Amino acid sequence: MLPDIVKRVREERHEVCNHTFHHPSLHHISHNKALSEWIRAGQHRLSNGYRNPSFPSTE
Repeated sequence: MLPDIVKRVREERHEVCNHTFHHPSLHHISHNKALSEWIRAGQHRLSNGYRNPSFPSTE
């Protein structure tokens, strides 16, 4: 089921935004650990076929 959802998300051009990998409480971990979690989640997302999120121009 999950691969079908992932395929549909890509086909419909939705974006999956980045968040932490293990979902720790960010109030209880160091800045470096939070950054590591965010980077690892981004790497995982990109390795599974997602592109970096695009944001509308503020101009």
